[in-house]
Amino acid sequence: MAMLIVFTLAACILNLGRNNPSINRNSNIHSQVESAKNTSTNMKVKRQLTGYLEDPNEYRKETCNLWNCMFHQFRWIRRVVLFRTDPLANEGRMANRSEEGQFAMLKQFLRTCSALCSTHKLTLEVQQKLLNELKNLDFPKSGLTLPPKGWLTVPVFSSEVFQNERISCVIFGFRNKGDALPLHDHPDMYGFIRVVRGQIQIDSYSWLNDETLEARAEPQVILEGQNVAVLGPSKGNVHQITALTDDAVFFDLLVPGYVDDNCDYYRVADGPNSDGLCNLESIDMNYDFMTAFTGNEIEEL
Repeated sequence: MAMLIVFTLAACILNLGRNNPSINRNSNIHSQVESAKNTSTNMKVKRQLTGYLEDPNEYRKETCNLWNCMFHQFRWIRRVVLFRTDPLANEGRMANRSEEGQFAMLKQFLRTCSALCSTHKLTLEVQQKLLNELKNLDFPKSGLTLPPKGWLTVPVFSSEVFQNERISCVIFGFRNKGDALPLHDHPDMYGFIRVVRGQIQIDSYSWLNDETLEARAEPQVILEGQNVAVLGPSKGNVHQITALTDDAVFFDLLVPGYVDDNCDYYRVADGPNSDGLCNLESIDMNYDFMTAFTGNEIEEL
């Protein structure tokens, strides 16, 4: 902090010397006074110049300029230091945007995704386009709000973003490393998952027989950064998502949107064996592990 103050003072004095004509004028006057001291015939000029330097009004004016410069320079340096030392500084601004135009970029993303999902059967081309849209979404500029650290008192939060008959968007976040969104499914739906913060692990299963609950384990996925995982109606539809870091957050785009809240939870009853085959068991779920975070809802595009 002390070094920050010293740097601030030095920077503002440099700026005053550069930008304040009165400071430059005083510097020139000092040189002229020294010259006048050595010239016995120029005592009148000497008195005039010395009188200007000793004018209390001018002194007060330059002192005020100095303090104003210090104040504004300190505020500027503080913003730079905080931004560079706190990796979440820019992300924290997500919570401070005005309502007017807050979700402009996000609404454009949602309109594009909705237009791509005119049918619930997505071709590989459409899946790739949706993946690219989500990958390129600039979350710090999206207007989305994340809860402050320490706010979450249960393992998981969910925050509804948007839903229509074509798409559904939700943010999920975890309190601690190891917290998980338990094994569940989204029948006949596609899921596009991208991390907003931290790192997550996806363990998924594909149905071999959804009546007898026979399934095959899919390769484990570690997700971070701008990478997007795609889970489909037939591959990886039953999945569990686990936080690999504290405060991990991810964005979930589902196609089509929820018409009925049809989501079942499971546990692995047997297996998987060396071939990845296993049997799942449907279980009842108590939602005490999750709480809602509001403020990101978009009603209309």
